[in-house]
Amino acid sequence: MSAGIEAQRLRLVRIAQAGELNVRRTLRLADGELDTLATCTDSEVLAYAHALHARATRRAGHVPAGWTQASRCDGCGPVWLWPDAPERVIACPWCWNRVAGAPVPSPLDAF
Repeated sequence: MSAGIEAQRLRLVRIAQAGELNVRRTLRLADGELDTLATCTDSEVLAYAHALHARATRRAGHVPAGWTQASRCDGCGPVWLWPDAPERVIACPWCWNRVAGAPVPSPLDAF
């Protein structure tokens, strides 16, 4: 591992810990992408780490923490999105699951 990649790995560890994220999971999810973090600010790296966790959660068919907005996607139908998301969207992050045949949680399932 190059010194630059190791520096970004350690930076991601520090930021994930400060953001109270699971460090091992964060590093596993970021595998192969550490070189892209060198030009990012710490707040951008934290947002990236949160996005990695949200993507992994969605891929597993679970609603990411904080996604409480019931919206309607033209492709998926009723879906959970982040607060302040539009009530209707043409496409959404759940579309990747739908296309792959993976679960797409629906607000209708909550009732």
